[in-house]
Amino acid sequence: MLVHYNQVSDILYYEVLDIPLPQLQCLKTLKVAFHHSNKEEPVIHNIRLPKQSTVGDVLNELKSKVTLSHQNAELRLLEVFYHKIYK
Repeated sequence: MLVHYNQVSDILYYEVLDIPLPQLQCLKTLKVAFHHSNKEEPVIHNIRLPKQSTVGDVLNELKSKVTLSHQNAELRLLEVFYHKIYK
């Protein structure tokens, strides 16, 4: 584990998970940047959902994490890939 390209390293990096690994493997982690109409900087949210979730599930989860300008405000979800809108 400490050998990389025939070079031995004495440093091992690891991450402490907040949920068990089998449960984490069943989830998809999305990094969502929320651009509020009143603020300049977007707020980054990490959303974990089951892999079979839909776009509606993502929007519902995001609505629970952000404060909207009014209750009936609609959200639009865009996928950006290499600095271009993909979907």
